[in-house]
Amino acid sequence: MSYDVLNLFHDKPGRWERHLQRKYQNPLFADHQSITKNQITQAQAKDAAELVAFDQAFRQMIEKTIALPDNAPSETVLALKEDIDKLYETSARLRADQTDKQQALIKLMAVISKTVQVSAGNDAFANSQLAQENLARVAHFELLRYPIVADILGEDSPIQAHELTPTLLIESERPLQAVMGLFEVEQKRLIFQEGTDALATLKDQGIDIPFADERLQEIGALV
Repeated sequence: MSYDVLNLFHDKPGRWERHLQRKYQNPLFADHQSITKNQITQAQAKDAAELVAFDQAFRQMIEKTIALPDNAPSETVLALKEDIDKLYETSARLRADQTDKQQALIKLMAVISKTVQVSAGNDAFANSQLAQENLARVAHFELLRYPIVADILGEDSPIQAHELTPTLLIESERPLQAVMGLFEVEQKRLIFQEGTDALATLKDQGIDIPFADERLQEIGALV
């Protein structure tokens, strides 16, 4: 990677720039040598636009939650919960550190959940469902600590279908284990086979990537 291009990359990029960082001069990707300064600039602009849109949606969510009446219809409350979940997922793939806003979203969710719990009253089944839902949400938010998870789950993901396996082969161990849990067994097998073929092809060309070999072994252990 030449110094001038390397100097363009941010330390905490958004999902579009992050994927270019994965691809740049990485032989696992077919277009690894064609990444240009202009592409990086465009990716950063898309990340910046997503951040602006998120900040606006975040402010609107706070206003909606504050204005929520105690007797709000269940449909309104559930829609707010879903919107908060989506906002949190969005925050996980944005540029810069979004920890403060993520914590704020968690607090908003707690307010909404309390409203739902009050509505459930002594309904044992409803309360059990709420408890399970909260546990699932905590687990999901934990997975979103890893950018690769947020990048794959997001709408209009920068990771194209043919780039999934190369992307996984360059992840570190913990993110890889986290993201592999999203796939069914057959897809895991396909990823393993694609990875095996890709690394074999590179070896035939005299290109050895030990790090990717290790990731492939870890993927194989999960199949």
